[in-house]
Amino acid sequence: LERTGHRGNRLMVGLDAVSGTLLWRQRGDVPAATERTTLRWPAGAGVVIVTEDGRHTLYGRSATTGRRIWSKRLAHGCLLPEAVPYASGSSETLAAFSLDCGARDRTVTLDPRTGRTLFVTNAAHAAVSVDGDVTSVFDGAGLYAYDRSGHAFLVRKGQDVCREMCPTAVIGGHLVIAYDVAAPSSGRPVTS
Repeated sequence: LERTGHRGNRLMVGLDAVSGTLLWRQRGDVPAATERTTLRWPAGAGVVIVTEDGRHTLYGRSATTGRRIWSKRLAHGCLLPEAVPYASGSSETLAAFSLDCGARDRTVTLDPRTGRTLFVTNAAHAAVSVDGDVTSVFDGAGLYAYDRSGHAFLVRKGQDVCREMCPTAVIGGHLVIAYDVAAPSSGRPVTS
């Protein structure tokens, strides 16, 4: 919650999804890079991921108690962008964030339970989405799909592969991606 006209006056609350009962409240935190087109907040495994005004550190809070479970300082010179479509994505097992790092922007993927970094990719102004254990990154030059260990199992080069971010879904062990068929292919399979 944010008081109208007073951006610095914030209150974050945790509510029971069934009853609406207040579980906890916390002043000062903001959602970490909320994906603006769906308002999806990075979370998973009972942890919500937040940041503070400086946007240089990620914090994992218990969804049930609001207690801080972990904190992760971003690499020097990097911060979370505030209002970028597809700047974050998450599932129960992964959370990924597009970071503004000046000349060398990055995407970081971590375990939401522990805050442990799973992998980092170099991607300028990247759109990020997550489904299951797959992180998809579109950086304007190509679409990349990574498994949980950071192995790029799909690379499709081209500026026009996606407009902002290609819709993705993991179904039955396969990655399904809606992309522009006119874009050049890397020759790699589209399914995992």
